Amino acid sequence: IGRRWAAMLERNGVCTAYGLSKVARPWARARMGVTGLRTVDELCGRPSIPFEDNPPVKQTLCVSRSFGRAMHTLDELSEAIKTFTAIAAEKLRRKGLVATTIQVFVHGNPFRPDLPQYAKATTVALDTFGPHASNHTGHIARAGLAGLKQIFKPGVPYKKAGVLMLDLSREGAAPQTLFEDHGGQATLRQDKLMKTFDMLNRRFGPGTLNYGQIPRVRTWYMTQQYRSPRYTTKWADLLRVR
Repeated sequence: IGRRWAAMLERNGVCTAYGLSKVARPWARARMGVTGLRTVDELCGRPSIPFEDNPPVKQTLCVSRSFGRAMHTLDELSEAIKTFTAIAAEKLRRKGLVATTIQVFVHGNPFRPDLPQYAKATTVALDTFGPHASNHTGHIARAGLAGLKQIFKPGVPYKKAGVLMLDLSREGAAPQTLFEDHGGQATLRQDKLMKTFDMLNRRFGPGTLNYGQIPRVRTWYMTQQYRSPRYTTKWADLLRVR
């Protein structure tokens, strides 16, 4: 309840959530609109949003970062894109999804007009490097690096980059081409490799296994010096009461 609604409700003698649950639905609809009526319904145990047993498949999946320092070379950006594609592929596998297209984007620092400005994106079909639809880290990484080479422009201090997985579908319902090796030995080996890949990273920590040469220490990550402590996920950040 915002300040304007709170003032209106108090003028009408409604000062608690219990009191709001007792107002007539036509009264709530007339004075608070559809949104207010839904609030009243929820307080009375009438769900306004139906529960979805099978939520719809996401259409896109994005992984991007702003860099802690400007990046200037293709090698530096390639390291970041390989990291982003690895994260995106793992998320796809965890959700049981595959993608058919990847979009790669980069841009400079819009808060520094004194520096060269540049922003570019390109889209690459995954079937150029493997199956028509895939969640394999290697296929996605090769497509991502190919897209980066298309849009990279020397002399620009890059501040942000990312990848966007497009045309997502569930693994069993993904579109396929006539000449793909459906269920063949090569496909089974790739699936087994990715399952082992994910299992080891879950057991020993993210980044234990990387696809290709990705340094464990990433100097381009966000500095995050003003980030709130991670009270619930890191021992060193536990709140101390004196």
